[in-house]
Amino acid sequence: MHLVLYTLKTQFKTLFWYLLVIFLPLIALGIYVQNIPYIPYFFIIGLFAFRLITENEKAYQKRIKSSVTKHLLDVTGKPPSQKQIFKYQLIQSRFRETLFFSSLFAILIISIIFDLF
Repeated sequence: MHLVLYTLKTQFKTLFWYLLVIFLPLIALGIYVQNIPYIPYFFIIGLFAFRLITENEKAYQKRIKSSVTKHLLDVTGKPPSQKQIFKYQLIQSRFRETLFFSSLFAILIISIIFDLF
């Protein structure tokens, strides 16, 4: 359970930026301005650009290693093994990928709901 909560806590900033930069403007455009052609495609391209601007998986795993090690030390009370650290890093990077692809799916669903295609 602590793994899920820790992952959600660390990925909250990414989720917040997805909501702020991608979903809220798309929903606002869907509600108020429905005559802009191909607007979902611009948001999908924006999502990919946001993904490219953020760091790649290797750099991300390297950056979170110290926080993962600290969290595991707090939870277990002993220094974590490299296998535990790698497992947590892998879970966080996979959660980040899942968040990205679920965002793509959400853009498509929002676009279908507001008939933006």
